[in-house]
Amino acid sequence: MPTSRRSKRDEAAPPAEQKPSRIPRGPLLTSTCVSWAVFIAGHPMRKPPSQLPAIVPEAPSNPNTVLTPAECAAWLKLERRQLQRAGVPHVWISHKVRRYRVRDVLAWLETQAAAA
Repeated sequence: MPTSRRSKRDEAAPPAEQKPSRIPRGPLLTSTCVSWAVFIAGHPMRKPPSQLPAIVPEAPSNPNTVLTPAECAAWLKLERRQLQRAGVPHVWISHKVRRYRVRDVLAWLETQAAAA
């Protein structure tokens, strides 16, 4: 019975190793996908202020309190420009600076509610 001839090289050769694939696997692929997702969808911390959650202060307890336009807008949940357009009463401090007295704003809110 004939036996197959094997060379010494075949007997001593370790099993053939697979070549590494060119597709990255593991953390490199995951971090790349995440960075592309952030690039496509936009970074969550770089949203315009209108899309960020608003920090609304409580209504001032003292009616003599004077508010800045930003504080008054946050209190009424409006944009700063809407304060001017809605006709919310204000006090001019200088030619560029306006402030809102809480008692005037509350009185204006009562008249708006009565008119509606």
